[in-house]
Amino acid sequence: MDSVYFFIYFYLFITGSCVGSFANAVVCRIPKGISIAKGRSYCESCQTSLQWYDLIPIISYILLWGKCRYCKKQISFKHFLFECFGGLLFMLSFYCFGLTIETVLMFFIIMVLTVIAIIDYQTMNIYLSTILTLFILVIVYRFFIQIDFMTLLIGGLCISVPMFIFNLIIPYSFGFGDIELMFVSGLLLGWKNNLLAGFIGIIIGGIYAGYLLLRHKVEADGHIAFGPFLVLGIITSLFYGTEIITWYLSLFNY
Repeated sequence: MDSVYFFIYFYLFITGSCVGSFANAVVCRIPKGISIAKGRSYCESCQTSLQWYDLIPIISYILLWGKCRYCKKQISFKHFLFECFGGLLFMLSFYCFGLTIETVLMFFIIMVLTVIAIIDYQTMNIYLSTILTLFILVIVYRFFIQIDFMTLLIGGLCISVPMFIFNLIIPYSFGFGDIELMFVSGLLLGWKNNLLAGFIGIIIGGIYAGYLLLRHKVEADGHIAFGPFLVLGIITSLFYGTEIITWYLSLFNY
């Protein structure tokens, strides 16, 4: 049985690293307006089109010592990290959810959330295409893991509506992409876990903003990318939301 699990985890790591490689390409292409469906991968330094053997996840990076085969310029280490992250994430999803459709859907949902967080961090923009992709995955997930419609609707609105209202009072306090993200998150998590996700994101984002203010790295009326903190809250709530809420309520003997 142990050997069977070894091969399952090995297969999941390889598959996940391939998806991670594609997700990394998405992170690079979407902000530049480059189609992810057309055109071959190329070296960012010399613009040379890469061959299939240059694109084997993890292995190509190691064999080439992290350098382009053609111009010998250093390839960003983030490519290697993203591929490893994809492999480990698929393994973690299997560990948490077992051999189910939920494992596959959770893997892709978290991967899209990660793409959203990284692009927002780099560009301070959450693109509609990534939100729509997440929305479709969540709807498919909810087809298999059903919760009554009203719970999902309340989940979608419980954070996004207050954020929208707050935006009307203080313009640009949240990006519209942040509001869309929390709406889709509510459909995924339900209202209790979505409240937790929003709370975690706001607290950690507020601490980070305070740090930047103290270090004079941002002005008092400046903006930060809030999406990464919301994504952190969503993923935390996705895996541990029920446990955290149960622990918190136990403090009050509920």
